[in-house]
Amino acid sequence: MNRKVFLMRLIGTIVVATAASAFAGTAAVTVSQGDLAGRSDATVTSFLGIPYAAPPVGPGRWRPPQPAPKREGVRAASSFGPSCRQALTPNGVAMWTPEYLTRGEISEDCLTLSVWTSAKKPGAQLPVLVWIHGGGFVTGSGSVPIYDGRNLASRGLVVVTVNYRLGVFGFLAHPALTAESGRDASGNYGLLDQVAALAWVRDNIAAFGGDPARVTIAGQSAGAQSVHALIASPLAQGLFIRAISQSGPRLHLDLPTLAQGEELGKQLSAAADTDLAGLRRMDAAQLEALVAKLPLEPMTGQRRSIGPIVDGYFYPDAAAPTANTNDVPVLAGRTADEMNGLDPTFGKATVVSWEQSVQRRYPGIATDLLAVYGVRTDQEANAAERSLRSEAGRAALLFWARRRSAESRQPSYLYSWNHVEPGPKSDVFGAFHSSDIPYVFDMLEASPARPFGPSDRALARRASSYWVNFVKTGNPNGPGLPRWPAVDATIPRLMEIGDEIEPAPILPDGAIRRFDRFAAGGGRLPAF
Repeated sequence: MNRKVFLMRLIGTIVVATAASAFAGTAAVTVSQGDLAGRSDATVTSFLGIPYAAPPVGPGRWRPPQPAPKREGVRAASSFGPSCRQALTPNGVAMWTPEYLTRGEISEDCLTLSVWTSAKKPGAQLPVLVWIHGGGFVTGSGSVPIYDGRNLASRGLVVVTVNYRLGVFGFLAHPALTAESGRDASGNYGLLDQVAALAWVRDNIAAFGGDPARVTIAGQSAGAQSVHALIASPLAQGLFIRAISQSGPRLHLDLPTLAQGEELGKQLSAAADTDLAGLRRMDAAQLEALVAKLPLEPMTGQRRSIGPIVDGYFYPDAAAPTANTNDVPVLAGRTADEMNGLDPTFGKATVVSWEQSVQRRYPGIATDLLAVYGVRTDQEANAAERSLRSEAGRAALLFWARRRSAESRQPSYLYSWNHVEPGPKSDVFGAFHSSDIPYVFDMLEASPARPFGPSDRALARRASSYWVNFVKTGNPNGPGLPRWPAVDATIPRLMEIGDEIEPAPILPDGAIRRFDRFAAGGGRLPAF
């Protein structure tokens, strides 16, 4: 056992030794902040809405997370805390039905996490999965129904979901914030929240039966970007040993600089006609209304969101966002139809707009692409656009895997999620962005309105088994499952997960050659 693993387990042993009681039967546990009372069923105990940091309100707004205060007595941990401030769409939007979305109370006082465990006593040393939600860094919550950890926990894991600050509350940079920080940095408070949550897990998860030396971080979309951020940041060293990225790997990540983030902060304070102290006193809803009035960017006509930046602290320098500072095994992939429903032009292509779009996005290989797809009708244009987006996304996976193979000593496992979840307009949206989540959590029961059949339930069991195996061992393979090969730089393959589960080339040779020419000419592939 190496020194780092020994120290992490020693910390866990100390926590266990100070526990007031084992939680088997009583659903009670002691953590750094005091005693918690959860709720148990026959196999799993859950502890919901646990504060892992102090409320970031009042003078704590736009400061790094501080330790959660200790408290006397027993804190009920049987319901989720509020989600972080965001706009809610609880009835669903586009392909996302309600079980995909945040519901209930929102608040700035939201830095909580939730734990599901099947351990019968503290110190059981079960592997730990920490899930970081998606939502573009402006929405989402650890309490979203499809993230319920009970079924994964019943298979020998401790599952943790985390809330972190979003939007203007989580990512505002400002010269005055930089000056007061003592680090010449500001912004990225939501990412610092994630580091604080992982540190809390390190210090307390043994009390829930988890092993602090076997933590896997996982996330989807913005949560996957967070996973790569944690892999890159020196602040997260020693806090996890494996990583899962769903809809997240990318070769390039062009984040704004600290100066650009500060400029947006100055625009906000100018719009409010106040200084930093005034912004901290401002009502949350007023602050959100100000953000909605920020000027549009002249080049794009879009309002730039307040999100992650290269701050000089979490990300030490411009190269940091794609660094491999924490070299761990990675399981990564994408859904086959990521962009369906995400792009407002989806399904509206014509022959003319398709040709113009290809020429604009893929200079240098546009002529080849137009010849390969041979579009003659608007219907064919929409089918070609769907296919090309998938092909480009797989190329992005390929390029990411190549670079990782050159930089990493750890294995990577890639996948393409091809299964179409039944539900509203499933024929239109296909294997849409985030549709893999209910299956890998084995939580189809969170979607009662979707007409799942036996094949869906069988796929959920098999797909979640890959994820469980990876969390336990760093390798998704196990008995009864088709073999999933690790990435080989000389034979780039991924796992096709759909009605059939089998390894396959990431792309045909001809497509690889086209995208290699595109990249050699300076071309950039899409995020997904």
